[in-house]
This record gives sequence, C-alpha cells and structure tokens, in this order.
Amino acid sequence: MIPDCPAIIIFSVYMINCNSANFVYPRLLESRDGNGDLVLNIRKDLTLYLEKSTILAESIYLDSSTAAGTHRTVLKGQEMETSLYHDKKHQSSLILTRRINGIEVRGILNHEFTITPAFVSERS
Repeated sequence: MIPDCPAIIIFSVYMINCNSANFVYPRLLESRDGNGDLVLNIRKDLTLYLEKSTILAESIYLDSSTAAGTHRTVLKGQEMETSLYHDKKHQSSLILTRRINGIEVRGILNHEFTITPAFVSERS
C-alpha cells in the first residue's frame, strides 16, 4: 500500500485532444478495509476509487519508433503490477510511485484527461 504523504507534488492534467494543461493538487487516501484500494481526489468533480490492477504477462514489450530507428523496452509485468491501479467507472489506469518528496501519479484519468507530474523549478 502507498501511505498518504505530507509532501506536495504539483501535477498537471492534460486534455487528450489539445495541448492545454491544468494544474491540480490531488489528495491520496487509503481504504480502511486494508485491501489495497485507494481514493484519489483530483479535483472537486473528479474522485477516483482505485483498485489494484493485475498484469498477466511476465514481460511486456514496448516498441517505439523514431526517425533514428526502433527501440524495444522490456517491462517486467510483476514489477509494474506493484504500482498499477485502475478505476472502473472512469476507465482510469494509473501508476502510483512513492518518491522522497511524495507520491508520483502518471496515467489516464478518464476519456478526456491524462495526468503527469509538472516538474517546476524551485523559487530563488
């Protein structure tokens, strides 16, 4: 389970069909029944009830092509499964990773939005 963390990470939510970004401050809560489910509040009108996801394959092959050529990355299913969650209602699929400064959330929120950390520089 990923515990609630006091550190703040700024996230940006991107609309899938355009390049605009909105910044959100999601809150992560743990289920009290101990089954690993999490509640992720993105904003007042979007709360996800996350369940652990399972990956059946031992290895996942991710091929990416650029002008320079094709690159294959092999991902281990069992390792990915430890941080993979989904919400059935919103058809979300998210990877939650614990970092020193908080929880990192990446993935698909619903049919309209994706989420990724917004890497901002510290104030001087």
